[in-house]
Amino acid sequence: MIKRQRSIWFVLAIALSVTPICSSQTDADWEWVSDNFGGVLDNLMPLQQSGLHVVYRAHRDYRTDVPEYWFTIGYDFGSGRLSAHVRLADTSSIYDQLMRMHRSDPKEDASSMVKKIRVKDWRVDDASCPLIREQIDRFQDVKYTPFKLETHRIILHPMNHEFRLEAPDGTMNLIIWDDEHPLVRWAHETRLTLERCAQTK
Repeated sequence: MIKRQRSIWFVLAIALSVTPICSSQTDADWEWVSDNFGGVLDNLMPLQQSGLHVVYRAHRDYRTDVPEYWFTIGYDFGSGRLSAHVRLADTSSIYDQLMRMHRSDPKEDASSMVKKIRVKDWRVDDASCPLIREQIDRFQDVKYTPFKLETHRIILHPMNHEFRLEAPDGTMNLIIWDDEHPLVRWAHETRLTLERCAQTK
């Protein structure tokens, strides 16, 4: 009985110790960060790029502890090579970093905060990473069917898999919530490939 009471008090102590942290984030804080997050994300991980390429960006609704991820892969007119550029939120998500900075100084503007956001950033081309060409070829071969208009299917707080394709014959924009979609599987495979290339540079 004594051990059980000690366990209960221990759990209550933990709960009380974390409550002030959660309650310190006011509705105004959440509203400010939500209003400014999209612009900061577009600044650090833009979907629109010049050239012929595929841009992929992943971020999750509600679960702010998931680091945002972005890459662009395609033809670089400057170098005349196939290349890729990768960015990943460092240490904590961009959303959480923005929240901490806003709570620290509510008067600071988002445009100045974006310069202090920590992201990992690297570039590779097909000279140092020949697998880039293979991943671009695989993108051309991805087979998928149009989305089904199923009213009974609801995905709560999904990972937003955003794609933008710039090609000679058109532009395509997609947001996919299905983690098993062929394009999402291609993006995950490409991410692993680019990470391996960065490690061998």
